[in-house]
Amino acid sequence: MKSIRPTNEVSQNSPASWANLRLQIEYRSPVDLKTYHRRLRKADERLVADIMRSLGTFGCVSPLLIDANDVVVDGEKVAEAAKRLGIAEIPVVRLEHLSPEEVRLLRLNLNQLQTQGEWDLEQLSVEFGELLKVELPVSVAESGFSLAQIDGIVFGKAAVGKQEPEIPGGPDVARLGDLWLLGGQRIFCGSSLERESFEILMGNERAQMVFTDSPYNVKIAGNVSGLGKKTHRDFVQGVGEFDEDGFIEFQTSYIRNLADFCEDGSLLYLCMDHRHMWEIQSGIRANGLAHVNLAIWNKLSGAMGSFLRSQHELIFIVKKGKAPHRNNVRLGANGRNRSNIFDFPGMSRFGKGRDDQLALHSTCKPVPLVAECILDVTDKGEIVLDCFLGSGTTLIAAERTGRLCRGMELDPLYVDVAIRRWQAMTDQDAVLAATGQTFRELELGRLQPASAEISPKAIISPRPRSRAI
Repeated sequence: MKSIRPTNEVSQNSPASWANLRLQIEYRSPVDLKTYHRRLRKADERLVADIMRSLGTFGCVSPLLIDANDVVVDGEKVAEAAKRLGIAEIPVVRLEHLSPEEVRLLRLNLNQLQTQGEWDLEQLSVEFGELLKVELPVSVAESGFSLAQIDGIVFGKAAVGKQEPEIPGGPDVARLGDLWLLGGQRIFCGSSLERESFEILMGNERAQMVFTDSPYNVKIAGNVSGLGKKTHRDFVQGVGEFDEDGFIEFQTSYIRNLADFCEDGSLLYLCMDHRHMWEIQSGIRANGLAHVNLAIWNKLSGAMGSFLRSQHELIFIVKKGKAPHRNNVRLGANGRNRSNIFDFPGMSRFGKGRDDQLALHSTCKPVPLVAECILDVTDKGEIVLDCFLGSGTTLIAAERTGRLCRGMELDPLYVDVAIRRWQAMTDQDAVLAATGQTFRELELGRLQPASAEISPKAIISPRPRSRAI
C-alpha cells in the first residue's frame, strides 16, 4: 500500500508537485456510487431536500469526488439527492493519484473546510439587497438561505430602526373615500367598521398578517402626552364615548372585518391597554379567532400620572382558521429569537427621536417593534393589514421589510402624515387612485381645511406635527 508522504518533504507537498495533474470529468449513475463505510456527518433530511431543490433549479454543476473503487469522497448527499430525483448521470472526478490513506484525509479535510469561515454580513446584505431589486427567474431562497434568514441579513435591526428624514408640512390633502397608491403600498381613508372600506382597500387580495392599534376608548386631549410640551387632539373615534357594551361591539365589528380579509392561518396582532382587555377579548372570541399568545410591549420606563406607572401595553396575538401560521423564528433556527416580552423604548423614555415620534401621534408604536413582528410571521412581498394606520408606523415598517401594507385610517389628517412620512423616506410620490394625480399635485389644489364629515374633531388643532421619528 502506498504510504503518505512525510510532511517535511516540502518539495513533494508544494503546489508545484501537482503542476501536471489533470483531472478528468466523467459521468456516472448516482445509483452506482458507493458511500463510505463510516458516516462521518450526521444524517440531515432537510439538507438533502435543499440539495434536491438546488439540483432542480441549477442542475448538478459541481462534480463529485470519488476514489478508484467508486466510493464517494465528497458529495454523498448530492449523490443521494440525485438518486431520489431519478437523475440518470452526474459529473464525477476520480481521484486515482491518491493513496487510500490520502483519500481518507482528503475526505476529512474537505468536510472540515466547509464548516470554516464566516460571512461578511455587511457585504452579504448588499448582495441580497441588489438581488431583491431585480426580477429573478427563481426565488431568492434558491441561494440556499431561507427567506427568514435573508430578512435578518437585509432587514436587520440597523435597517428597521434607522432614523427617518424630516417630514415637510403642507395643507390638508386627504379626503374621506380616497384610495392612495404608494408604490406597492395602499392607504384608504375610511372607517374600519364598514366592510365596504375593506373591499375598496383589498379588492381580491387577502392579508397574511394584521398589526393594528385600535383606539383604547380613552380620552386623548389633556390626558395622553398632555402634561408636557407635546399635546394632542382627540382621535375621531374611540376616545371614551363608548360604554362597555358599545366598546365590545366596536371591537367585534372591526375584528370581524379584519378576519374576513385575511388568509386562513394568518396571525392578527391586536394592541390594547390593560383597562380594556375584556372588551377586545370579547371581540376576539365573538369572531372565533384562536388565542396564540399575549405579548407585552415593555416600554423600559413608566409613564406619569397613575397610581402604578404604566410601563407596558398588551399585544393579543390570535389566529384565523385551522391552517398553521408562518413561523420564521423557529427557536432561533433562522437567526431570530423572540420571547413574548418586546423590549422597545416608549414615549416616556427620553432619548433621540422621542420628541419627533410624539409629535407624529400620541400613541405611536416604534417602527422596529412592528418591523420585528412582521419579520416573524410573513415573507417578503406578503400583505400586512392595519385598519387603524394612524401616522403610518405599520406602513413604514412594511416598506422597510419588503412587505406590502394595506392601511386604513378614518382621520384624513393622519392619512396626510402617513403619506408625507412615506414620501420623505422613499422619495416617491403617492398617487390618488381615482384621478392619477400625485399627492404633491393635490397639495396645490386642496388648500381648504379637510371636510368635517366624520366629526368636528377632524379639524381640531393642534394637528399632528410634520416631523418623523
